[in-house]
Amino acid sequence: PCSNTFSSPALLPRDYKVMRYDLIHICRLSDAMRAATICPGMNYICIRDRIRDDSETEDTVRGMVIINENMDVELLFYKIQDIFVRVNHWYQKMQDALICEGSLQDILNLSGDIIGNTINISDSAFTLLACTHSIETDDTVSLHLRQFGYHPESTLRMFREQRRLEAYNKAQSLIVNDSRLISPYILVSKVFRFRNTYFTHVVMVCDHHPLSEGLLELFQLLTDILAVYAERNWKDKNAFSHNYDSFFLDLLV
Repeated sequence: PCSNTFSSPALLPRDYKVMRYDLIHICRLSDAMRAATICPGMNYICIRDRIRDDSETEDTVRGMVIINENMDVELLFYKIQDIFVRVNHWYQKMQDALICEGSLQDILNLSGDIIGNTINISDSAFTLLACTHSIETDDTVSLHLRQFGYHPESTLRMFREQRRLEAYNKAQSLIVNDSRLISPYILVSKVFRFRNTYFTHVVMVCDHHPLSEGLLELFQLLTDILAVYAERNWKDKNAFSHNYDSFFLDLLV
């Protein structure tokens, strides 16, 4: 189930009784099915080494991700371990950037290789704050935003026609736009609002990697970090009495 979280991957031990619920176990499918009868409720990523038969039911393979590929178990383990290490290292480096008061651009520079899709961050005046320079894109909206440093009138007109501004203003969680009317790609957005004021907008363009639960989780990790920056910027702007309500309401009309 996608709600499970794990501290690390581990090769399936010979003694099944030492298995732990916080580990994702790497093994062959036949070994996983055998272990599941002794220690139910564990989770596995396993390589298919047996022909499907009647014994392979929904219950007997519960909690198992089955890889239909000819691969050594050790190689699969190292590939998955590398993913755990990379994601953990990325998140730690983002936290370090927070502590050292790095910029939004610093965070996106760290995130390009992990997420692999185009990401743009703009403020409520639709001015570009940061973007993934290392990721090439043919998304017209992203290209215009980077060219001008803000969303031009042609883009804002599309936002109004597709009623995206109202959606941004009301958003409480991630917004997935799969209409492909604004972009040929699926768009995932996170809007930060404080005191009912739209303030910062983060958009991931799924131009290189398709939308998946795993990609959404990575984007959520990123926006959790960016939320701290957004709150800091909100406080800094308020200190100078910069309020974007009137500007945004004009766009909604």
